[in-house]
Amino acid sequence: MNAICDIKEVTTGWTRTCIFLGVCFMVLQFPRLSDGKLEENRSAALQLYQEGLFQETGTGDLKMAIDIYTTLVNKYSKYPDIAAVGHYHLGLAHDKLGNYSQAKKHYQSIIRFYGKHKNVVQQARNKLKQLSRRKPGRITPAREPKLAIPDDPQSQVLPVKPSASAPRTGTWGIGLNYLGGHVRYRTPDHLQLEIKVQSREEDLLLGIRGAFVSPPLSHTMPLAWYIGIEYDNVISEAVDSKYIAGGYIGSEINLTQHLGWGGDIGYYYHNSLVDSRKSIAVETAANIYITWYF
Repeated sequence: MNAICDIKEVTTGWTRTCIFLGVCFMVLQFPRLSDGKLEENRSAALQLYQEGLFQETGTGDLKMAIDIYTTLVNKYSKYPDIAAVGHYHLGLAHDKLGNYSQAKKHYQSIIRFYGKHKNVVQQARNKLKQLSRRKPGRITPAREPKLAIPDDPQSQVLPVKPSASAPRTGTWGIGLNYLGGHVRYRTPDHLQLEIKVQSREEDLLLGIRGAFVSPPLSHTMPLAWYIGIEYDNVISEAVDSKYIAGGYIGSEINLTQHLGWGGDIGYYYHNSLVDSRKSIAVETAANIYITWYF
């Protein structure tokens, strides 16, 4: 009887390990499956940009243009080439209306979060210099320099459909969490999948997480909240087999364009098997991490 129980326990452990590895493989294949959706979203972002540009330079309705560009940078922040130009045109629109403090915030956002786009960053620096020399209460029409694509889609009409050579728009991240590390992939649809390894007392946790990550609260407050579920396979000498499952909620702030810091807290269900005896427990656990996105 003991031999039969041992065989069942080993079989159960291998089954869980195979399931975990299979899920990890699916996570790594997820970016390929989401490519079609990414292209569709980029097309929508480009279309929204064109609408804002029409209001700004066509009809001259700057307030409507500001509303459209604000939606653009908040909803499509994962397309840095488009988002950077969206902030630039928000700065131009506010500049024309005499809202110099708002214009300054958008130009500063470009410098802080979109450093890779050198052309538009340089134009933002030039605009900040012009604002520093401008007298309060005096409205001076802002000249719009011509920038090269992709930094400024204004220089010519952008195609609605992105070319086959369009840059990948999903975001990979690698980082450290409390007593461990993780690799994650985040789509422009704000879905995030993560594989993590974590040490806990005498146990080693191999886990997978899935979450919805909100857009940043605003261009001046790069803070996002997220909610998700987690499954961990536990490797331990103290128990024959063990797994942890639960849900969590947390927040993350972008310290720079590539560096994010955050934490979460969750409620977890523990299922353990020790000497053929099943043990069930629940607990609340917290996690902190830092991630480099590229």
